[in-house]
Amino acid sequence: MILPALEAGKYADLVILNPNNPHSLPWYNPFSYIVYSAKSTDVETTIINGKIVYDKGTFFTLDKDKILSEAKNFAENIKNA
Repeated sequence: MILPALEAGKYADLVILNPNNPHSLPWYNPFSYIVYSAKSTDVETTIINGKIVYDKGTFFTLDKDKILSEAKNFAENIKNA
């Protein structure tokens, strides 16, 4: 089995989770936490190809307002169809 490694010069895809939430306790095993207890709200940071794309509620590669506006327009078009 080849295990991934974080090394200088390599791209990194990484998700940092915060397990300090009531739904996460008791926390005996990190793998069990990820599979059975972790929620999307536990994600603190997401790194893709070595670049931070999300950190503590801020998206760095997406225009959240534009996406929400387009989703509202799409919903309105469906409602009026």
